[in-house]
Amino acid sequence: MSKSVSALLVLVFRSSLRSRSCFLVLSMILFAVSLTQNGFSVEHSGADAWPGWGLVVFGPLGLFSGEPANLVWMANPLLLLAWLTFIEPTGIFTFCFGLVALIVAGSFLFFSKIAVAESGLSSVIASHGLGYWLWLGSICCSVASGMKSMFAMTCLIERER
Repeated sequence: MSKSVSALLVLVFRSSLRSRSCFLVLSMILFAVSLTQNGFSVEHSGADAWPGWGLVVFGPLGLFSGEPANLVWMANPLLLLAWLTFIEPTGIFTFCFGLVALIVAGSFLFFSKIAVAESGLSSVIASHGLGYWLWLGSICCSVASGMKSMFAMTCLIERER
């Protein structure tokens, strides 16, 4: 790697780290708050609400239920990967993992049923709770962090030319 490319990477990392850090911290705060709120409600003998912490803890059990809506839980490990790749200066991995997490999490809006019991019993999704929207906002902040890095890198490369 040439000396000028190394210097460029150091500049990108330093210039965008503060604003990227703000997006990362906001993403983590939104995620933490989403755990305290209801993620969604289902119709079955009244409206049953599922809290965010319960969805994170018990969500993996639904992966084998056969109900496609339960696969949305996979956005959580993708968001974690986006957070873990934050330190990479170009932001491409944070952006990619975050974008895929956003697509997976956003797809929940298109499902009408979800498995809610070990027996595979499916229930109709009655509403999306505040926890879901905060979780989605958390993922958006992660994507914004990656976009900020990529934009900063592009600007510095253009300046070098």
